[in-house]
Amino acid sequence: MSHIKEVSAIEDLKNYAVSRIYLDNFNHIKAYWPLIGRSTAQLSQAFGVDDLDGTIDDSTQFTAWPAPKNKILLYY
Repeated sequence: MSHIKEVSAIEDLKNYAVSRIYLDNFNHIKAYWPLIGRSTAQLSQAFGVDDLDGTIDDSTQFTAWPAPKNKILLYY
């Protein structure tokens, strides 16, 4: 899937806004700021996000899929 481009911050913000409209039975929409960046996370609050998550642990590694066989991935 290397031919698929990474989405832009604008696409992320659009997804948050549409999620807020269509998922009206959800109390909270959460964004994980270490993956989208601080500035986009702050802006996402204007697009329907009302909860920012992002506790970073030293043992956490983020890698593009597929993960190398010699690395351990931790997901929270």
